[in-house]
Amino acid sequence: MRALLAPLWARSDLNVYMVLSSLVIHILGLTSTVFVMLVYGRYLSHGVDSTLYTLTTGALVGIGVEMFLRRARFKIASSLCAVESRKLSEKVSHTLLNARSGALQSHLNSAADGGTTTWLERIGQAVSPQPVLALLDMPFALLLLAVLFALSWQLALCVLLVVVVLLVMLGVSAHRMKSITSDHQTNQSKYNVLLKNAELTEAVRINNAQDWLSQRLVNGSGESRLSRHHLQLQQEKMQSQVRNATVFMSVIVISVGAALSVHGELNFGVLIGANILSARLIMLISQPIQQMPMWLNAVRDFGCVNDFLALPEETQKGTKLPSFKGKVSVKQLMFAYPNSPLMVYENLNFELDAGETLTVTGSNGKGKTTLARLLTGLVQPLRGSIAIDGVELRQVNAHWWREQLVYLPQDPDLLPGTLRDNMTLMDASLQDAQLTEVIGKVGLGDWLNQHPDGLDMEIQMRGRNLALGIRRRIAFARALLSQGQLVVIDEPLEGLDKAGITMMQKVLAELAKEKRTLIIISQFMQPLKAGAKFINLDESHVMQVATVRPSPAPGVEKEWFA
Repeated sequence: MRALLAPLWARSDLNVYMVLSSLVIHILGLTSTVFVMLVYGRYLSHGVDSTLYTLTTGALVGIGVEMFLRRARFKIASSLCAVESRKLSEKVSHTLLNARSGALQSHLNSAADGGTTTWLERIGQAVSPQPVLALLDMPFALLLLAVLFALSWQLALCVLLVVVVLLVMLGVSAHRMKSITSDHQTNQSKYNVLLKNAELTEAVRINNAQDWLSQRLVNGSGESRLSRHHLQLQQEKMQSQVRNATVFMSVIVISVGAALSVHGELNFGVLIGANILSARLIMLISQPIQQMPMWLNAVRDFGCVNDFLALPEETQKGTKLPSFKGKVSVKQLMFAYPNSPLMVYENLNFELDAGETLTVTGSNGKGKTTLARLLTGLVQPLRGSIAIDGVELRQVNAHWWREQLVYLPQDPDLLPGTLRDNMTLMDASLQDAQLTEVIGKVGLGDWLNQHPDGLDMEIQMRGRNLALGIRRRIAFARALLSQGQLVVIDEPLEGLDKAGITMMQKVLAELAKEKRTLIIISQFMQPLKAGAKFINLDESHVMQVATVRPSPAPGVEKEWFA
């Protein structure tokens, strides 16, 4: 709950102002009550018009000052809430961008209620001016209760009794509403997942899965609507409890006050004033209680965010070698994905000197892509070591290390923005001529020249609006711009036509001649010359040396490197 009230103590100078202004606001809030009491007590009794003018002027001034203070307080609260919201968003963004990839992905995959976007949205609803100020105003109900006791202890006791009963009823309803809200969020999350599946048009229609998915969408929509209906009923129930309590209190106050007035123990003006105060008292108490389910959900979301912020970050203050020659050593490597009972590796070993080439092959699920992610530092081994030029990879500055890589994943993503933006992510100083040259090198020169926007073309949907072969060539060109000494290519033939395969062979041959260290990962055993190093993950987790030439992969007619 402290986190929800963070805006109230974000700045000590403004905190004092908000508390003092709240006190003055609630004192001025008594203006209308005092006005009614004096009008009934003095003006109606004596009929002096000047008295009415004075009372009216004083009431209007008091109400005007109260409105001004409320507006000023709201603006300050809004500013403080915005600052706290920005701080939290910046922390979450920092973790998203710097947390270790494996831990981050595992955490996001396990988030069953929408992840960081949903958490921040619900927290933002709770940490906003209206609910924060409602909670700040709640203690001032004691001020109104004290005034009631000063006016009439009998009426004050009646009001106190009704308030206690109302608090109990709202507490029970809030507890029930918390459970209903949680059920609705779960049902809505499941329905949203089904809607996302409906967007997979190719998978749905090519398998004639419309009827299968339609039934699930109908069921999911029905459960979501039903839980929303229950939520709305519970909200209406709480509002009805407040309305009924207000009416019930008014009846009791007027009945008891009328009896006291008849016996000469209370004048009519005090009775009307007490009735107004009791209604305001109910409002101050009920507003925060009605928002309790939202706060409880936000408290839970704060817990999720704090767990998220505690994820380990990549090493940004590690070692930066003066230069990287390209030597890679992997010893006794063990790895398993979180919550998986199966080990990907139990004892992986290989060593490459600078300028050597290693081909890694194996069937699906044997850990080829995992090896690429381990070498790039996206995931960390459970045991064993990866060393580059004799330095443990865990000790190396992650940002510096990525600059030493030419990495092409099997299914690369492009970022929103222009093609130029995507090509200059690592080095914003690159000139258009350099970009055009490397794009031509991967066989996209004609494609780029034919596009009306050229380098200014917009990339959308992570590049999914482009053919896989085009997207992989763009990602390859982007990787080549790093001039890294270690080249890691995952499935070099993926999505490429015959011309693309020829391009890949040519570029890899050039990189080999430049004495780059190459690790080529493919489910097909590429043609290897005698003496070439390879690992077949289906047979062994230890590097071997080719003695005979394996069968070529589809579309490959000669050795990679002559």
